[in-house]
Amino acid sequence: MTNKYIIIGTGQKYNILNEAFYEVINNKIENASFLNPYCFNNRIIKKLYNLRYIDTCRKIFRFIPNSLWNHYSVLNNIKVENNEKLFLLFVIGRDVERLYTPKLLHKIKQKFGDKVCTALILFDSIDVTKSLNGWGNITECFSSYDKVATFDLNDAKKYGLIHFWDPYARREEIAASTEQSDMFFIGVDKGRLSTLTDIAKNATDKGLVCDFKIFDLKTENKEIGIKKLPAFLPYNQMLSYAISSNCLVEILADGQSSSSFRYYEAVAYNKKLLTNNSSVKDMPFYDPRYIQYFDDTNSIDYDWIKDNSYVVDYKYNGEFSILRLFEKLE
Repeated sequence: MTNKYIIIGTGQKYNILNEAFYEVINNKIENASFLNPYCFNNRIIKKLYNLRYIDTCRKIFRFIPNSLWNHYSVLNNIKVENNEKLFLLFVIGRDVERLYTPKLLHKIKQKFGDKVCTALILFDSIDVTKSLNGWGNITECFSSYDKVATFDLNDAKKYGLIHFWDPYARREEIAASTEQSDMFFIGVDKGRLSTLTDIAKNATDKGLVCDFKIFDLKTENKEIGIKKLPAFLPYNQMLSYAISSNCLVEILADGQSSSSFRYYEAVAYNKKLLTNNSSVKDMPFYDPRYIQYFDDTNSIDYDWIKDNSYVVDYKYNGEFSILRLFEKLE
């Protein structure tokens, strides 16, 4: 029996969640493929679908039922050979309204039975931003899948879910940016601006250079390195800034208890990590020489960030490969 894996993505080209499946998208994993959820051959239907789910138009087009798109789902073309066990991994982000299709999931199970294992893969903490696109109802979706797995260790314990460390693959082809910095952060405000501002002020007073890029920021403060990001950057461009910095800064949003990509980037690219994630000491590759936890900005050791007297080396060797997630689901 051969195991085969299909990841059903969000259908958004620049969604950061796609980066977790870099190895599959770039054909580095045997028997694994990545598909977008819908295949629209009709341009009018595709345009209508896009309008239906643009944030500014959702209320206007809410009369169009989600089930209308089922006819265009890639799940209609799923095939399973006699000697195969197929794992379907659904990555819906926080857009439950658009990407949760219980009727199609039921149809798949009726047709293939145990030859197909459906798995919901969660990359967001359950208690974060519940009002967004049906995310508040995510726990009600669990029964439609054979397995549910989450990146959030607390959620795994609370809801009895499978826990996984984020799939992450080192990109060998990324060139460093010419914009060098001592500390780097990138992300949406999400209530983190005051913390980031305190860190940037203190770091600048210590002679450190901060590069904190914040999406949808109203007021910049370039003197201390707080910069407005007018649009989301392609991941490779963002990564070029990260590998040009000595220390990556991870500030988790309220309600989140598991690491962001900053942790995985720090390990894969041998960077120091400053984080407010209290669970970081339980993470694989944790090393107090390279990772500093803080719960108060006044407790941050900026001399540690400035210290370049030793080489950061986590001895990482591909342990966060997508293959580890496949093994968990098996």
